[in-house]
Amino acid sequence: MFAVLELGGPNLYDYYVNQEIYSSENKYEIVANIARAAAIALNELHQRAVIHLDIKAENFVIALQENQIDLKVDPFSFKLIDFNTSVLGTDHVKANTASITKIIKAPEIRKKSKNYVNQKVDVWAFGIMIYGLLYSKLNEFNELNVNVMSDKSRYSRLDSELNYYRSNPSNTNLDIIINVFTIKKF
Repeated sequence: MFAVLELGGPNLYDYYVNQEIYSSENKYEIVANIARAAAIALNELHQRAVIHLDIKAENFVIALQENQIDLKVDPFSFKLIDFNTSVLGTDHVKANTASITKIIKAPEIRKKSKNYVNQKVDVWAFGIMIYGLLYSKLNEFNELNVNVMSDKSRYSRLDSELNYYRSNPSNTNLDIIINVFTIKKF
């Protein structure tokens, strides 16, 4: 017996680091395009009543076209991978949240290993991922996740940082985020 699987492109994390987007002149425009494409992939999953529970840059794979070798991706298109923690449903679904990547856990599921979840936990993790892309924090998030520290200090560090950016938003970044998710009427 053989299993034939689709060969995807690199994951978003590797692409972001290898293409040095964090230091690119048009970083914000690239991140806006990434956010839009990743949101489309996540929305597609949610429309199928699946809660992923592990939304992070490593789990978005660039969808290459057939026979595409180069990494020119304009526009971006992503596929989600790694469904080992996923559950079926949209709201109030019992899930084992112990194995979810710690740094991306939504506040409401941080304390217990068994929780009732909804699609909002994916939206929280998506927001953390976009925040990591905008402020070049993906490496730091990976270190925070594997670093030997209590969950309380890990989350308090992240929460205080998010509160700082929430209370002192850069107009540029706020405009970018607003424009990414503005629905354009044709």
